[in-house]
Amino acid sequence: MKRDLQFWADMAGIVATIIALLAFLQALFGWRLPWSPRIGIAIAAAALTVVSVWVLFRAPRLRVFLKRWVTDPRPWIVLAVVLLVATLWFYSSFQRLERTVVVQATEVASAHAMHTALVRTAAVLESTRVAQATDVALARATVTQLLSEVATLQARSTTTVTPTPGMVSVRSGPSRYHAIIGAVQQGDQVDALAEYTNRDDELWYKIKTAGGSLGWVPALLVERADPESILPIECPLAEVLASDEEVFKALVEAERQAVLEESNLDRNERLALIYLVFAKNAVIYDMTSPLRPWDDPIQRYEEKLDREINREIIHTQFSIAGITPLFACVQTDSRGIYMSRAAPTPIPYSNPLGADEWRFERVNGCWAIRQFVFRINPDDPKHKHEPCALDWPGKQ
Repeated sequence: MKRDLQFWADMAGIVATIIALLAFLQALFGWRLPWSPRIGIAIAAAALTVVSVWVLFRAPRLRVFLKRWVTDPRPWIVLAVVLLVATLWFYSSFQRLERTVVVQATEVASAHAMHTALVRTAAVLESTRVAQATDVALARATVTQLLSEVATLQARSTTTVTPTPGMVSVRSGPSRYHAIIGAVQQGDQVDALAEYTNRDDELWYKIKTAGGSLGWVPALLVERADPESILPIECPLAEVLASDEEVFKALVEAERQAVLEESNLDRNERLALIYLVFAKNAVIYDMTSPLRPWDDPIQRYEEKLDREINREIIHTQFSIAGITPLFACVQTDSRGIYMSRAAPTPIPYSNPLGADEWRFERVNGCWAIRQFVFRINPDDPKHKHEPCALDWPGKQ
């Protein structure tokens, strides 16, 4: 019994010695063992205490102890088990250490990739900021240039003109069909505000007299003080900032007013409206009397005014079939009441959408009616005409 106790005391001393070595190795090299370095130091101190007591206890019989180890297999079995456990322990620790290193390397690589992505994102944001700053600078420069051009146009719009003959009539619009509203004498200086080239290729100036009244005079009868300056183009019947659709409606309305009996316009005023709204070389196709197309709007409307009286004309539907910067095609309906001057019996009529086709052309910067097609019934074979399109025959 005593010998067994001595044997297990010897085994405890050997195990304590191994544990002490492991604890010191952990403290020195930072190995990952199941305890922290502080606990390892405490275990090492306790193991050293056990080893010291064991050595002091076994020192007198150390020779007998060593001899017994050589002949007794049990110590070797215990030592083998301890070494196996220690080996598995170290292997497991190194595996965890390796996995930790791989995880840390992966995290470092991920962090590096994230850093690279952030750097690229920052570069893209910086380039975007620079591009936006450039765009803002260009926009400011453009606005500044536009304001400068507007100021130049405003300055140029006050250019003066002087009548060359004895007296020049001032008219309400840029054509000879418009009413005379005043006159300027030779030597008078008036401000030229705008210009317009009418359908007969006549250049007219919109002027402002010394009394503040506005009117139009032909360019052939006045002399400009600065002929090299540029005047803005003013389109009759259309505001400068109006949309194309609003301009088309204004032109259609002007044609309606020209033939409507209740518009209270005299004959010259009606013809003046027709002169303004129709372009040069305009053609009118009236399918109610399709003997020939009308290539002179003034002549056609003069005959129309002589032949009939239009009590009522209404357009309720307005559809833009196509539009380009220079051409447009619009369809409308029409209904109203008219009568013949020879037999003044009121005749009501109602034509569907597409009965009236208006084909517009931008001439000298201003929209005008290039073709007008009027049919009673768009589905009637007798009233067939090429469809409302932007490439109609005869367009130049």
